[in-house]
Amino acid sequence: MILTTIVPFILLIIIIAVIFSTINVIKKASIFRKINVNWVLGLYGFLLLAAAVIFYLIPTEKSSNEIVSNHEELIHAQRSSEQLTLAASEGKQIDRENIEGVQVKKSWDIPYEGNKLEIIGEGEQYNTGFTLVKRKDSNDQKVEVTQYSTRTIMQKIDFTNEMKSYKLDIAGDTLSISDPNQVDIKVGKFNHEFTITQFAENRNSKDPFDPFEDEYDVFGENVIYIQVPKDVEVEGDVQFVTE
Repeated sequence: MILTTIVPFILLIIIIAVIFSTINVIKKASIFRKINVNWVLGLYGFLLLAAAVIFYLIPTEKSSNEIVSNHEELIHAQRSSEQLTLAASEGKQIDRENIEGVQVKKSWDIPYEGNKLEIIGEGEQYNTGFTLVKRKDSNDQKVEVTQYSTRTIMQKIDFTNEMKSYKLDIAGDTLSISDPNQVDIKVGKFNHEFTITQFAENRNSKDPFDPFEDEYDVFGENVIYIQVPKDVEVEGDVQFVTE
């Protein structure tokens, strides 16, 4: 602790000593005798101050990705994913479960007058653990689809907003669900140089604000919840709501 506090002051004293030594050399040099050194240094100091002010006035673009440094928040996100998949596996009505941390990614209202509906998933990128189907109490000639999802956090960076919603397409008596966007995530990391870390206190301990320490990834879960008219016959790899 003492070493970490003293080192910056020692470096500052060395820098000041070098500056004054340079000034004395400049004053003694014949080529600079006619130049007002004080004016030069004053102008230099003014430029430094102006640069600092301008730097803080420049607007910076804020990243849309949130850093999740709270371990409890990560655990909560993981628990939300588990509760969503559990509710879906038990055939529960997701819209009535009110699971904390589960959001509606997108919803669709599709007019439909047919008596039969085949539901299929298309493409290798499409991946959802559950497609739930609920029969309505009436024949309202409308298919309602809701995509429920949970947070996606990788390397403690929230990529939930980067995850795109599924694409739905209905042709005849077939409802196709696909994921048109493959998300390519690249994460960079910056480390302090040894010249800095060698003087840092507890350099072998973890930095609580380093998003790469104690890595804990949470992969978001998706559930497709489909409500169909009462008398529509449904086919496909789906699960019906039982509760």
